[in-house]
Amino acid sequence: MTDQRSYGIIQGHNITYSYGHIRALQTISILIPQGKHIAVLGANGSGKSTLARHFNAILVPVEGTVKVKGMDTQDQEQIWKIRNTVGMVFQNSENQIVGATVEDDIVFGLENLGLESEDIAIRLERVVNKLQLGAIRYKEPHQLSGGQKQRVAIAGVLAMEPDVIVLDEATSMLDPDGRQEVLTALKTILEDSTKTIIQITHDIEEAILADEVYVLAEGQIVMKGVPKTIFTYDNGLPSLGLQLPFSMRFYQKFATLQSEIIETEHIPMCMEELVNQLCRYNVKT
Repeated sequence: MTDQRSYGIIQGHNITYSYGHIRALQTISILIPQGKHIAVLGANGSGKSTLARHFNAILVPVEGTVKVKGMDTQDQEQIWKIRNTVGMVFQNSENQIVGATVEDDIVFGLENLGLESEDIAIRLERVVNKLQLGAIRYKEPHQLSGGQKQRVAIAGVLAMEPDVIVLDEATSMLDPDGRQEVLTALKTILEDSTKTIIQITHDIEEAILADEVYVLAEGQIVMKGVPKTIFTYDNGLPSLGLQLPFSMRFYQKFATLQSEIIETEHIPMCMEELVNQLCRYNVKT
């Protein structure tokens, strides 16, 4: 059996896709290992959501191939298996929640899998506990905040136990509190799971959490690497419509005032790292 950790649970080769005469993806090749947290980063219109929809055969390339655990997404006989392997959480949770209550929504997908009642009950309790949904499990969708709705959407996908979960701009429509709810849920999954997480985002502060980052622009992969090598001051990210995190922008100005040469290993990726860097100085207020 192919070792998906070495060869990729998802493999894309020369993926090309067009909307009419508009080329959205241009000969993209990508390999996503099993059990990793991957961020696909890009400004609006870069092609990242179009790429995401290729991972579970919502879209199929006009040229090139996408394979999920060796299954070609253009093989109609494999579509059901592919979509059970790759679950998706979309930007607008309103389009993904179908149950009358939170519990009903989580159970809906499990019933469609044809599971026995006992198995459904076990999976339901597992995700309710994992994502801390106990306080809202009997609430109706209209009673939930945006962050809660997105957590419910994640729970519905997680309960179906896919190997891969794709979050397509899952926080972009949320306020800061809702965004934090979703990121906390994501962290919970990552800490207690071997699942592959693919996070589609335009937010560098979210992409920093990933094991590996792909940066898209005009339908092409223009950068690839671990966050420390991608998020530097000289990589030209602002020219791609991507704003550096506050921690990096603040530290750049601070280091300039201190006449400090910024070394790559000292670039603060988050607020905690920024505080640690500032503590290196004896700053008088």
